[in-house]
Amino acid sequence: MATSSFFADITIKDKKTAQSFLKAMEDSEKAPKKQIKINSKKVDDKETLRRMFLK
Repeated sequence: MATSSFFADITIKDKKTAQSFLKAMEDSEKAPKKQIKINSKKVDDKETLRRMFLK
């Protein structure tokens, strides 16, 4: 999902659309969550950080 979609405005003008939207939100809350593994390492060295952000 694109990050910009999190900031989109939505307009709901009728009861049926509101109920559908709420059901979708509730269903997504119940859906199994994916476990995401992120490989990372801590960098404390100022020179290494400087080089990383100059790229």
